[in-house]
This record gives sequence, structure tokens and C-alpha cells, in this order.
Amino acid sequence: MDFKNKIFNLMKINNLYLVSLLLMVFLSISCQHEEIRPKLSDARWNVSTNGNIGITKYASFVNLSQGSTYSAWILDDSTKNQVYFLDGNIKITDLDYTKFIREDQSRISSDNTIHLLFNRAGEYEVNLYNSFEDSVYYIGNDTINAEFIDGEWQIAKTFTIDVYDSIQAAVEVYNGNEELLYSFSKEELNDLEQDTTKWPVIDVEAGGYLELVDSTKVGRPTARSWIASGAQVSDQGAIRSKVNYYSLGTFTTAISSNRSGDGIPTGYAFRRLPYYVNVIQSSHPFQIVGSLKELPDQTIQVTTNGEISKLINEEDNFKVVVENDNGFKEQIKVLSATIDSRHKYLINLKLAGEIYNSDRITVSWDGDISSRDERKLEAFEDVPVEMYVVDLCEDQQVFGFEAGSLMASNWAFRWDTPMKTAQVIPASQAPAGVHENSKYVLEVDVDNGASGRVLMDTKTKLPLVKGQMYTFSYRYNTPSDNPSNVGGSPIFLPWSVSGYPSLWVNYGKSGQWTSYSKTFEYTGSDVEINFMLTFFLTGGDNGLSKVYIDNLSLILAEPRP
Repeated sequence: MDFKNKIFNLMKINNLYLVSLLLMVFLSISCQHEEIRPKLSDARWNVSTNGNIGITKYASFVNLSQGSTYSAWILDDSTKNQVYFLDGNIKITDLDYTKFIREDQSRISSDNTIHLLFNRAGEYEVNLYNSFEDSVYYIGNDTINAEFIDGEWQIAKTFTIDVYDSIQAAVEVYNGNEELLYSFSKEELNDLEQDTTKWPVIDVEAGGYLELVDSTKVGRPTARSWIASGAQVSDQGAIRSKVNYYSLGTFTTAISSNRSGDGIPTGYAFRRLPYYVNVIQSSHPFQIVGSLKELPDQTIQVTTNGEISKLINEEDNFKVVVENDNGFKEQIKVLSATIDSRHKYLINLKLAGEIYNSDRITVSWDGDISSRDERKLEAFEDVPVEMYVVDLCEDQQVFGFEAGSLMASNWAFRWDTPMKTAQVIPASQAPAGVHENSKYVLEVDVDNGASGRVLMDTKTKLPLVKGQMYTFSYRYNTPSDNPSNVGGSPIFLPWSVSGYPSLWVNYGKSGQWTSYSKTFEYTGSDVEINFMLTFFLTGGDNGLSKVYIDNLSLILAEPRP
């Protein structure tokens, strides 16, 4: 063999060896890669609802788990004819979901995604089961670990669905003697609403009232509104409300119920109440009722217990006396006395002079005013007027702590030095003498045996306007057995706010509810502020000392010039 052939044969051998070597390396790398690549096992899921849903609505459930050897959605057999599996392309414009109900209504589905229609109110459980070769766990609002059962790793998740029914009103009707006249169930309201020939008639004397109670349970409404023709409703949104009748005639009533709130399905229902109210002549004297009120336009309004038919040239028969702490005391002439155009049982008085919410006003009358049922109005003397005020702290859910807790009342608190607690407590647990309308008060426990403070600032913003006069007030109580003296001062935040006086109070140890009030002109720049309440130990023995606070108020004051 010559040299060239030797070289050629050697090259073939080397090339063959090189190809073989490369092939072995490639196969080795491929095998190693396949050996280190793990099989993915993961437990995940998603649901289109937070757990609350309205009746006749559907929810989607998605199993996003990977690497499972078995998976299934399972419903209890008791859900048949109540919860239905859906199939098909459901569009956002679809309103009737029954056409998507699948024929097979087995309580088990192996589909990754299911759609369930809830056709009956109640609480239901939707169960998801997954099995894996490897151990897995789910991390969300809670952590769920798989359990090793029968040679495999199993993980289960139960979704609890609360299905809200449609609102179906139920109402109780009481007369003025608190006697139950009718209790209309949801079925009776549904049956009687359209058949007005079966409606009973309730006779009410002019100036009398009925009391309505919302006893609705089905649909869990969160609010309601009473609608009563020819009447004045004392509290439109209350569960229990008085409906006052002053005008003669026949009238109807209705209730509008709704449901709203974070995380719950909205709902609405309107129901006419199946009875007529026949307002007849009163057997009682024709007289004023309640307090006289100043309206925003300085009108003084007088409420009577019947519809007025005759009021002519009565201006000179009214006597209006105005007093003020600045020494002012005068009788102001009545320019006009008229029947209210909307509610005929009201008298509107317009005065010849300006009045201010710092005034104390009394009204007297003796003349000739008649009701529609021919009764003469009884004379009255020195009846006080409730002045119109704008209170920036009108929401006593916040500024009277009536929401029942610091958080619910929209307050936050922080301690500067070690203290005990600051909490909202029921009025029954506070010292006697709480305001009659107060259900809750603030209780602050100040400790440490030395000067310290607790800061509490409400998140609710209040506007301050330069040049405006304000009256700030609240009520406080410090038990007489407090070991230490406590003082305090509300402060307006942010800290940069200036232009208002010190509101410092030495609470003492009176053991009584005391009112604090200060009127001032705000001289700073226009700003939105919130409150901060501070409490200081000012001396005395070491030991826990309590302070009770209630009824914060910031009124737009009108001092008489």
C-alpha cells in the first residue's frame, strides 16, 4: 500500500472514529438532559366569583393544575335540580342560561373548566380533586398540602358558594297604639299586589300615623325606602318608620328594597303594599306638633296635625322674639304667613329681619286658622325654634362612634408612649348620662403614671374656610376615682394648619358628662383637615385613668353682628 492510500485509509478511520465520538457525546448529552428534566406537577385553580352570587346566575370554575394523574369536579347529589352544569358558548349578552344546561347532569365532571348555573338560593359546595405522582401544595389565601393516600398524592379544594335569592319584601303594619293590623308575607304581597279589589281599607284620623316594619328576610336587603302618598315619612330608610297623615283622602303605600355592598350581588325590588289608607276627620284638637324649625332660607316652619284650609291675614297674630348672647333681644315682624304649597299641614313664616343660628327664637300665635275638617287651631305661646345649622360632623357614625368600633367609625389610632387601650364601647357600659341618641362612646385608657398621649386621627376630611366662624363642641366624662388627672386637646391635621385657637381641656374628675364648646374664626388658608384627639396625664398617682368622649361637632357658626 502506497503512502497516499495509507493516508486515505487513516483519514477514513479517523473520520469514522470522530463521527462515532460525536454521536456518543450527543447521545450522552441528550440522555443526561432527559434525566434531569423534571415532570411538572402543580396545583392551581381559579373561580369567577368571590363566593357570593345571585340566583339564576352562573359561575365558572377552572382547574389550572398540571401533571395530575386524575382530576374531577364533584357536587353533592343534593344539588340536583338546583345547580346545573352548562355547555356551549355563553355570551355576555345572554340573559337566559337555561338553554345551555347540558343533558348529562351527573354530579361529576372531568373537564378542566366548568360553568355552574345556580337556580336556587342557599349555600353550596363545589369540590375539586386532583391526584399527582409527586407531592404538591397550593399557596393562596391559605396553604393546602397534598396528602399521600393509596400510593399517590391527593389534594382537594372545596369552594363554598352563597347564592342570594331575589328580594321578596315582607311588611308589618301597626296602628298608632302599636297594635299589629296586618303582617304581609312575601306570598301575600305577590298575590294581592295586582288585585286591588281585595285590598283592605285602614281608617286613620288626620294627624295620626301608621308604623311600618320591614320584616323582609328573603333576598337579604341592605336598605329600603318607604313611599307613602299624602303622608310624611319620619325616616325613609329605617327598618321601622312612622308614616304621618295630615291630609284627608285615600292614599297608598309602597316599599322599595335594595341590596348592595362589597362582594355581594346587587338586588332591587319594588312592592306596592296591598291596603288603602283612608284619612278621616280627627277627633283630637287641631294643634301644632313637634318643634318649630328654621329652614336654610331663614323661613320658620310650623307643623300642625291636620291639613289647613284657611289662613288669611294672620301675620300680625304671630309674635316672634329673637334673643342672642351678644345682648340682642327684639320682636321681629312677620312679613308673610302662608300654607306650604306642597304639604298643606305646614305654615311658613317669613320675617322682616335677618336671623342667625346663634339666636334663640320663640314663636307665639293666637288668631283664626282652620283645618280642612273644620277644626280651629289652638293658640300657642313661646314655642322654641330649632335653628338650622350645618354641622361638618353630622355623620355620627364617624364623629359619634356610632358605627360601633374604631375601624368601622373610620378612625385610626397610634400611641406615642406606652398606653393601655382606646376602644369604642356600648353606651350601656359607659358612665350614666350618655346622650339619649348615643349607642356607643369612645373609651380611652391612659396609663404610665407620667405625661403621655394617645393620638387618634379620623380619615374623614372636613373643609375649613378662611374667615368662617365655627363652633367646635363635644362631650366628655372622667370618672371621679381616676388616680391621675387627664387633659386633652383636639388638634386639626395636617400639622401645618394654623389659624384656630387652643382647644385644650383639663378634664378633671367630675364623674359627670360635661359639654365643651368654643366658637372661633378660622384665620388660616382654605384647607381640608381631619381631627386628632390627644390625651395627656397631667399629674397624680400612678395608675390607669379613663376618659370617655362622644358627640364631636364642628358647626358653621353665625354670630349675630
